[in-house]
Order: sequence, then structure tokens, then C-alpha cells
Amino acid sequence: MSRTFESKSVGIWALLLSIALALGILVSCVVPPQEPSRTGHSVDCDTLATQQERVDCWRRWYQGQGEGQSTDRDEESEQGWSSPPAGSFVSVSVGWLHACGVRPAGSVDCWGYDGHGEASPAAGTFASISAGTHHTCGVRRDGWVDCWGYDGHGQSSPPTGTFASVSAGGPHTCGVRPDGSVDCWGSNRDWYGDFKGLATPPAGTFASVSAGDEHTCGVRTDGSVVCWGANDYGQSSPAAGTFASISTGTHHTCGVRTNGSVACWGADGEEQSHPPEGSFASVSAGGNYTCGVRTDGSIVCWGWGYGEHGASHPPEGSFASVSAGGGYTCGVRTDGSIVCWEDEGTIEVIEIEDDCDALETQQEQDDCLRELYQDLDGEFSVPGGSFVSASAGGGHTCGLRKDSSVACWGIDEAGKASPPAGSFASVSAGDEHTCGVRTDRSVVCWGADEYGQSSAPAGSFASVSAGAIHTCGVRMDSSVVCWGDNEYGEASAPVGSFALVSAGTHHTCGVRTDNSVACWGWGGYAEVSTPAGSFASVSAGDGHACGVRTDSSVICWGFVELGKSSVPTGSFASVSAGAYHTCGVQTDSSVVCWGDNEDGQSRLPDGSFASVSAGASHTCGVRTDDSVVCWGLADYWISSSP
Repeated sequence: MSRTFESKSVGIWALLLSIALALGILVSCVVPPQEPSRTGHSVDCDTLATQQERVDCWRRWYQGQGEGQSTDRDEESEQGWSSPPAGSFVSVSVGWLHACGVRPAGSVDCWGYDGHGEASPAAGTFASISAGTHHTCGVRRDGWVDCWGYDGHGQSSPPTGTFASVSAGGPHTCGVRPDGSVDCWGSNRDWYGDFKGLATPPAGTFASVSAGDEHTCGVRTDGSVVCWGANDYGQSSPAAGTFASISTGTHHTCGVRTNGSVACWGADGEEQSHPPEGSFASVSAGGNYTCGVRTDGSIVCWGWGYGEHGASHPPEGSFASVSAGGGYTCGVRTDGSIVCWEDEGTIEVIEIEDDCDALETQQEQDDCLRELYQDLDGEFSVPGGSFVSASAGGGHTCGLRKDSSVACWGIDEAGKASPPAGSFASVSAGDEHTCGVRTDRSVVCWGADEYGQSSAPAGSFASVSAGAIHTCGVRMDSSVVCWGDNEYGEASAPVGSFALVSAGTHHTCGVRTDNSVACWGWGGYAEVSTPAGSFASVSAGDGHACGVRTDSSVICWGFVELGKSSVPTGSFASVSAGAYHTCGVQTDSSVVCWGDNEDGQSRLPDGSFASVSAGASHTCGVRTDDSVVCWGLADYWISSSP
């Protein structure tokens, strides 16, 4: 296995719940066994009924927002996204596709997309409100917190007790208690299922907190800022100094210093972290743009859709506050009225999408839209040359060249796609890390190491396999050693002689030298209940495993949702288990894939293959002419093969 994304207990069943909420279908299901929580995207954009639904679904995926849940723009327009309710408001908060405001009497009105109930507020009076990605939370006047909307990760299930403020993020929510401590609830993992500690705040006393899509920042009572959660863009590495307020966006953060200036950090591809000079009363970080209220009451915005990056202009007039969302912005004027507007960057994308709509076939339209959202992220250079093998990981791919060097491409979070120099015998791409066996038989790993998954032991190895947050290798004496996370026993290898090993998400499998298979670790889906028989190879995925028997047949076991364990007939040379899909090379050198195809990871290219590797949402294979081809999710060019 090369990479896994999400927990099946949460991910798959949240998928069913999301579809039910969005499409109005009543789903009845049996609660699955509780596997360790790993969350992630949850809708197959390709299978949605209309072109507009696919457009909206992909937009949210490729701009790095939400869960890929489809939306209906016509419905949004009918709900008056840019036309908030009349009357006076004391505050407003904009989420991904909805907004909510508190009226002077304490009642809450919401508008915009309501597919998860995020725009259907609870009755009663509130002191403040916060709109997140798919849910909303508010502090009632008695200090208790109420939340509504999507609750697949517990982000809408607040703890008991009173709060001074609350901030709804992506799969998590955080609030400041009256004593200054911060409590968070929901998932500790980001949308990709990677552990980031989103719901694990630091100790200390805070004046305020702001939960973003995948990270959180808070202002301590001494004015310093501390952040936790995802930091792949530097969004959780705050600037020094003292701050009066803070606001977290998708991949960037901005704050108003005590001298009134604004400082931003994190993603800056659209200059969303390049604030103008001047004195500000407040600031709000959105998707890939930022807006602030100056001390004279005027609004200024920067980033995607504004200035050199678009033709958007905030309305004139005097404002008390502003809230930037995923492409929509709302402000409360000093007279209490609310005005909302959409940034031109979003409008520009929609106009380009119209060109895709004009294409003749759905496949042409789909390919056009995928290429559009790849192009939005800028240029990316991928390596060329001949390869011996390729390994698809978590948003990145690494391959072993014929000259024994390693090349990687795709997302380079924590340096997982930045291999060291030197000569290698093999390479394995995991979730947020990568490991390889050098030609001197030592193992070296690079990338994330918070669980020790990249801290390889000394000694000589025949092979290595990088899983989600653990790694295993076969030593030259045929024993197996594992390192990294061992919460479920996935790194506690049994004694005995092994020919090969494969590290999955929370379990590991290996083929013994007598050709029997042994698996260990999490077994909530019977993925460690190995079948009898003689095996040539095995691959551990996310909640399932597959193996090639010595008679060249393939058998899979474990979690069977999405058909990832529904093996086609035929004779196989190898098999690779990914997150929600599995692929294998048949003895005639053709590739066949089965299981989930939400990103096209099971949509096969033509040609003859020597090997294949199934990742989380993409697949790569080495052709018999030594070239590499990848297919599936092309976000950040993880599928842009050399």
C-alpha cells in the first residue's frame, strides 16, 4: 500500500450521511465498528446528476475547500446568497456557502446553501455567531453553545458549560471559556484524514480564538498568538508581536496588531497574505483573499479577485465589521444593515466553466473542468526519464529511476516529495512521508516524523513499506521491524521469516517465507483475519487488504464498501490496495482497477504495464516501455506523471 486517506467508520458512513443530507435521501444503515477517526472528502463528483453539480463539487475540491459536497447554484440564488434579509444586525459571519447574522434582539437569521442544515438556525437568542465550512455555532446569551449543520466529525456537538466566544471551522470547532481556557471539539484530522491536532488546543488563557478550515489560532491574554493544526503553508506559524484580534482562513491567517496594522502569514499565491498599510479595526481571512475594516469604517480587500488579481471592489460606505468566506463576503454597515458581494475571481472561474459546458460530450466537459482547476494552481514541473517502479502516496508520487535515483512529484508537505540524493534499490510513498532502501541496504525516510514514522532504524534491509503514520521493513535476515505509530499494534510485527511486508493505514500485512500471509494491527473490518493458502504477494490498504495467490488469482478481505474488495476474475502478476480502490497488473500486462472512482483513480489508461501502485485518490503505473503514467485526482499534479 502506498497511501490511505480516511477512516472507514467515519469516512464512508459520513459519505452516506452527506449524500442523504444533500440530496434528500433517507439512508438507513447499520453502525460499523469504530475504527480510529480519519476524515476526508466524501462525494464522487463524477457521478453527480448535473453538469452544474459536478462543477460546484470540483470547484470546492480543487480550491481546497470543504468536503467536495455538491451544491446547486440555482438553489443558492433562490436563497438569496447576495441578498441578505432586511433589517438590522449586530454581527455577521460567512462560512463556505452560507452566512448567518445576529439581530439586535438576539435572534439569528441565516441564508445561502443549507444542504446540511447549516443555514437553519436554532431558535432562541444569541450573543454571537460563527459560520464554518458546513456547520454553524453560536453562543447563547446564557453562555451555552448551540451548533447546527453537518456533524459527521462531532463539530456540531459542543461540550456542556458556558463560553465567552465560539468559532466554527472545518471538521472542528473551538471556543473560549469564561476562565480564558480553550475547548475544541470535532476531528483532530484534516479533510484528507491526516492527524493535525485540530481539536487539541494548547494550555493557557486566551482572549479570542479563530478556527479555520484545517487550523486554529488564538490570541493569548498577553497579546501573543499561538496556532495549531495544519501548517503546510505556514498558516500556523504566526508572526511575532502582540495582537488585538486574529482570523484564520483556509490556508492563511491574518491578525490586527495592537498598533492597528495587519500582519498575515501562510499561503500567499494570490497575495492574500500581503495586507496594505494603514490602521485597521478588524480583519477577516477567507478562502484565498482577505478583507479588513479600516479605522475610518471603509472596507479594503486583497488577494484572489481583488486588485491585480481581479476586478472585485468592496462596497463603499462605513462598516462596523466584515466577514470573508469561500468566495462571498458580507459586511455590517454602521446603520446595522448587511450587504454581501461575490468576488470577481469566483465569477471569472464560472465564466471559464461555461466554455467547458459547451463541449459535446460529458467526458470532454469533465476533462475540461479538471484541467481548469489544475491550471488555477499555477505551473508545476515534473521529472522525465525511465523508471523501474512508481509508488503513489498521499498527494504525492515517488519513482525509482533506472539509474537508481529517486524522483518525486506532487504535494511536498513536510518535504515528503523532496528525496535525498544517492542510489536506491526501492522507494515507498506513504501518507505524509516516504522511505527508500539505498543500494547499500540502509533505509532512509523523509517527510513528516511526528510519530517517528521517518526515524528508520539502523541495519540492512531487503525492502521497506511506508504506511499512513507507521513504516515497516524486511531485514536481510527476513525478520520484520516496524517504527512509528503503534496505537493499534500496526507496528508490532510478529516473529518469523518474511519475504515482504506492506504497511497500510492502521494495519500491516506480510508474506512469510512459507508463502502464508500474516496481518496485524487494527482489525475492525476483519482486515487482519487472513485467508489460508499460498501467496506470492500482499498489499495492505485502508481497512482492507488484497493478495496474489501463487496460482495468480487475487483475493481481498476486510472492508468491502465501494467494491474495493470485489475482485474481478483473471490471472494477476501483482496487486496494490489503495484507500477506497484497488488495482492489479494482470499476467497479460493489462491493468484493472476496482472500487471507488470518485477521482477517476479507477479509470484506466490503455497500454501494457510492468507494475501499478494505488494511492489515496490517484494511481500510477510503470509501462513496459519504462514510462510512468498516473490517473485520478490531479490536484497539485499528484497525477502529472513524468
